[in-house]
Amino acid sequence: MATITKTVVINAPIEKVFSLITDPERVAPFIPGLVQASHVMLPLKPGSTFNWEYQFLGMSFRGDWVVEELRPPHLYLSYSRGGISSRWMYTLVKKESMTVLTLDIDYGPPASLLKRYMQSFIEPHTDKLAEAYLASMKSYLELTTASTPSQPPK
Repeated sequence: MATITKTVVINAPIEKVFSLITDPERVAPFIPGLVQASHVMLPLKPGSTFNWEYQFLGMSFRGDWVVEELRPPHLYLSYSRGGISSRWMYTLVKKESMTVLTLDIDYGPPASLLKRYMQSFIEPHTDKLAEAYLASMKSYLELTTASTPSQPPK
């Protein structure tokens, strides 16, 4: 399996970031190549599953997503099975009014891709997709946080 680790600081409350990453239909547009997340039942909890469809290097893959562990608002751990096997761990840390989000992805490219493309090509491409995913989510969260009036502390 290959591993990707990316960290981004998002100028948004930790609860808002956690809410986005644990809503597959809302986060789907930020993940490059994800065509759809379907049969989603919210709220997610350990054992929850939904279907996904993903396009990568001109090929389509389908599978199931399984929620393994949730510790709001600090940890979301899940794995996929089917067309592409992977394990995703989101770790969130509150830092003042910001959120430090670290995404660790362990994945095994399907044999069909390995036959078609060398592993040395797949890994850098996937690394760039992970960067693009976090960058677009960061932009969205910071924009929506800036446009939402602050709530007084309770």
